[in-house]
Amino acid sequence: MERPTSSPGAYELFLRANAATMSWDREDMEVAIEAAEEALHLDPKFAWAAVILAMSHAVYYNSQWDENGEEHREKAHRYLDLALRLRGEDTYVLAHGAGVLVALGEDLPTAERLIGRALEVNPGSALTRLYAGWTALAAGRPEEGIGHFEESLRLDPHSARRYGLLSGKVLCLVGLGRLDEAHMVLSESLHLAPDHSPGIFGLTLCLAAMGRTEEARTMARRLDPPSVIERSLAVVQDPEQRATMQAMLAQVTE
Repeated sequence: MERPTSSPGAYELFLRANAATMSWDREDMEVAIEAAEEALHLDPKFAWAAVILAMSHAVYYNSQWDENGEEHREKAHRYLDLALRLRGEDTYVLAHGAGVLVALGEDLPTAERLIGRALEVNPGSALTRLYAGWTALAAGRPEEGIGHFEESLRLDPHSARRYGLLSGKVLCLVGLGRLDEAHMVLSESLHLAPDHSPGIFGLTLCLAAMGRTEEARTMARRLDPPSVIERSLAVVQDPEQRATMQAMLAQVTE
């Protein structure tokens, strides 16, 4: 396999950036951005560094950690375009590329094309299965999403991204009306990453659907500012599935 970079220094910086993206923590994401920018400076053709930057900015946009949302969105697209130009057949780039677009709530057809190609190239990648799950969720195919998430966990049961897998699985379970199962999975997801906004969003939906309105309202207040709810909802791009979730949220966000 072709090495992703000929620069040892750039690769070390990439490893630091990649590790920092595992936590869904604002300070860690700042570390990821800084390290990946340095890696790309050392090797301007290092696609893995570019796609890590794209994902980090997409997470910033989705979480609305600052007031520069449009700047983060633009950078996510710019770095993703660069990564795809550099290594458009690389499964790490393809899988992350799909994840970037899902996190932004945009261009689902391209996300499906990217993840489809990643699955063709390497169906045994836990990372690819992770983002295949999120892409299926975005497209309104929760049963398929659960299958990908469970396969990802089978391939890498100790994944540092386990909280993200579980949060995605929860949203699929909520979409299928399997609320008790979703609630059980949520306890582990939020234990691993208490501030993971998709997990908080999933618990809000789950509690609302179970009729536990006051608890759901308390959980919704953790999604601050309130527009984080809109960006979390935008991840689900299937109109029918989104409408169902909007109805669940209506009773707790009025």
